[in-house]
Amino acid sequence: HDALPIYITYRARIDALTTGSQATFVTNGGQTSTTGLPTIPGNVFEANTVLPDPQQAGMRIVLHFPYSANVHCEIDVDDNVFAQVDQMVRPALGNSDPMNGTLQCGAPLPG
Repeated sequence: HDALPIYITYRARIDALTTGSQATFVTNGGQTSTTGLPTIPGNVFEANTVLPDPQQAGMRIVLHFPYSANVHCEIDVDDNVFAQVDQMVRPALGNSDPMNGTLQCGAPLPG
């Protein structure tokens, strides 16, 4: 029989003023969704999805130069914290590394 769907909640918070910051997260069907994050420090972004396996849940938060901030990333599975990362993110000017200014939380994003 099919496994029950697993409810995933993504939360992201940036503890400084930034503009253009984004979160990309895994949604149902192995797709990803990207959204802009609040510019006001401390405002929490939240998104919900359903996945067949919590090991697929992942989120990437991107800050752009010149902004640096402490970033909180959390993935909850059925209302229990599954993955959590708190880290200072400092993008470097002119760095072409695709992970420059990013915080990865949970599973790597597909693609």
